[in-house]
Amino acid sequence: KQWYQRRVRAWEAKIISLAILLTITLVFGFIPRALNVNGSQKIISAFNCIAGGVLMGTTLLHLLPEVMEDVENGLKQNEIDVHDYPIATLTVGLGFLLIVFVEMLAHTIQDWMAH
Repeated sequence: KQWYQRRVRAWEAKIISLAILLTITLVFGFIPRALNVNGSQKIISAFNCIAGGVLMGTTLLHLLPEVMEDVENGLKQNEIDVHDYPIATLTVGLGFLLIVFVEMLAHTIQDWMAH
């Protein structure tokens, strides 16, 4: 009975953490849109950096260790030996680079369409 109660509490804590992080990210993400006034580029840039930092910090400090553990457990269950190669870290890094590439492509297309 205690194991189940601890499991529910952990699930509730994850949902609450998710809601808080989503709120912080949305607030700092939409503040630059609300402050879209000439001469406020430094303020907008600072708020964008804070929003990006929250997302990056969440990923690297909270989610990456869980992903690494889950991938390690999955590899052991399926009896796959990768000689201690950091598959989870590689996957997260490639995902990040994919997102950067897609964002750069979107900005390039947007600039091309504007001209």
